[in-house]
Amino acid sequence: MNKVGYNITDVNGAEQLGVSPFPLNTLYGRRQDSGTAFLVPFLNRQNLKIITKAFVKKILIDKDKVAYGVEFTYNGRRYKATAKKEVIVCQGAIGSPQVLMVSGIGPKDHLEELGISVVQDLEVGSELSDHLQIYGLTFSSNLSEPVKSLRKSIKEYLKGYGILAEGLTQQGVGYFQTKLETIPGYPDLEIGFYNSNTTSDALMKGMHWKKDVEKATAGINLSSSFQMFIVVLHTKSSGTVRLKSSSPYDYPLIDSNCLSDPEGKDIETAYEAIQFALGLIETEAFKKINAKLELKPLRQCRDFKFLTKEYWYCALRYQAGHDNHPATSCKMGPDPAKGDVVDAELRVYGVKRLRVADASVIPVSSSAHINAICYMIGEKAADLIKKEYGV
Repeated sequence: MNKVGYNITDVNGAEQLGVSPFPLNTLYGRRQDSGTAFLVPFLNRQNLKIITKAFVKKILIDKDKVAYGVEFTYNGRRYKATAKKEVIVCQGAIGSPQVLMVSGIGPKDHLEELGISVVQDLEVGSELSDHLQIYGLTFSSNLSEPVKSLRKSIKEYLKGYGILAEGLTQQGVGYFQTKLETIPGYPDLEIGFYNSNTTSDALMKGMHWKKDVEKATAGINLSSSFQMFIVVLHTKSSGTVRLKSSSPYDYPLIDSNCLSDPEGKDIETAYEAIQFALGLIETEAFKKINAKLELKPLRQCRDFKFLTKEYWYCALRYQAGHDNHPATSCKMGPDPAKGDVVDAELRVYGVKRLRVADASVIPVSSSAHINAICYMIGEKAADLIKKEYGV
């Protein structure tokens, strides 16, 4: 990476531009998540009760617009839980907008269309954002790695290290700037480096690729192949979360609306990101392993010369999608008239004793994955609540 102006760095440190091993939340080779880190150690606390497999139907709000509890179902029975102080919603960037809208908090026209009584007119679910991921850049090489025995790999795993204790197949990550980014030190591009190809059935199914996109990468099943997953970080396009009906049991309607910004900045940045990635293959390090792009033309883009700008602008409509980092659908900000849903203390505008504390409150698309951000939102929410109630 030195050849293209980037160094090995700690991407969680002061300087984000550069490459590093992919950071993981692990302890002795085992995955750690919010449940194992924040809940499991405190399950025996007297002031904590966790009910799993319960389904929240709606937030209970009185005529004075004060939230006082939730209605939920559990084991086939309906219950109501009332709050002594306040209700905190943390169902994520998809679930939180849904439960708010079912409860009467959301865009007035949308709620009235579904026969839901409007409690508070807010742009809930109106500015959904996500990082834009570009799939299918697989490369062949002449690199071969000695294969360890399964017995040895298992022994390493039991000691908390080795290939089975690593994160799937992603070996490294880099944060870079395309030529469109003008703020120094501010990445607009992430590239994940994977020591595998894109042809596994599990990956294809998980990505929900269209059949033609699958065919474009089919047959690239070389033991020496690797891939780059390209992520555009600061997307300008925004989508929506809307209700299918007034029933909380119906899945919401999600429109990620990728590559839809009027000025075309997202697709321009995506194209420049691809050029950056392909430029890496021209460096001496990648030439030493004879790295070569393995990709077949998409049928839908056959009118354009393969790998030209016009071709990529067409192909991106099929090979790009959201990165499973949804956010900003109940965004924080100072002015509900401009689409903000919660204030600086995570309180829902116009409704008392109601907060949202999850990825939906993030105000703008971030330069990183949202996992750690969500943890910090929870920590900050706890501090705000403790301060307000003097506990």
